[in-house]
Amino acid sequence: MRQLQKLLEEALKATLEESRELKDLIATAPKASAKLDMRRLKDFAMRNLPEDSKLRILILSEKDELDAKEFIAKLGIWLKLLKLES
Repeated sequence: MRQLQKLLEEALKATLEESRELKDLIATAPKASAKLDMRRLKDFAMRNLPEDSKLRILILSEKDELDAKEFIAKLGIWLKLLKLES
């Protein structure tokens, strides 16, 4: 039980640290006018992810251009979904 509690505490600390890093990235991201071209990522998803992949469907449903801040915010979700599908 003690080991499980320690693992849970470590996971919570890691999650908190990841959240702080993401907040820092968003704060230092280029101005909202900076756009990122999503076509390369969409091409990758289309070629490499299975047709029934939720991540593939999600990425392909994005606009062809995203604001830098919007991209950074979505990146965490995409990575979590990728981990769940792996």
